[in-house]
Amino acid sequence: MGAFDFGTTTNSQPQSRYDVSSYLMPARAFFFIVVEEPGKDGFLVRKIYATPTSPYLSNMGLSPLQQLSEVYPEKYGMTPKNWGSGVSVAEHVMGNNKSPYLSTSSIFPEGSPRFQGKDIIIDIGKAKASGARLVSTAEILKSLEEYKAKNPHLVKRIDKISQYVRDVDKEILVHGKKSPPKLFSPPAL
Repeated sequence: MGAFDFGTTTNSQPQSRYDVSSYLMPARAFFFIVVEEPGKDGFLVRKIYATPTSPYLSNMGLSPLQQLSEVYPEKYGMTPKNWGSGVSVAEHVMGNNKSPYLSTSSIFPEGSPRFQGKDIIIDIGKAKASGARLVSTAEILKSLEEYKAKNPHLVKRIDKISQYVRDVDKEILVHGKKSPPKLFSPPAL
């Protein structure tokens, strides 16, 4: 008999049992969990309007779908205000909102302190996978410098906006025709 073999007598009655205590049997258990890692490339934060009745939102002259996209991008996706426009990066940052860009902040999880509204967390990996192109803070600053060279009368304003982009907002632009709702991570990260 081996170390884990036991001999015991039982009766001949059917359905009879006899419990035998034994040593613990050596065993190993392996568990594998496959998950999608959210935000492995990082996150961006976009401040959006909290309600569709916002006076600023109603003054933009947006279509009903664009208004829904502005207030509920996690349901309708994000769309720029004018995808086909020729507005440059610098012009967008200078205040021309009828552009093919959407402003976000790399300050996670708070977003830019200069803007009020509901926070939407954008997964960078999902945004890129959906076809969006990101315009980095450095690219924005370079575009502003080129714009300043062409518009010397706006030097003070451009310098102030450059300081906001670099030091306060940590702004990154999302350039894409329409970002699907699936690129947003749940707010409870």
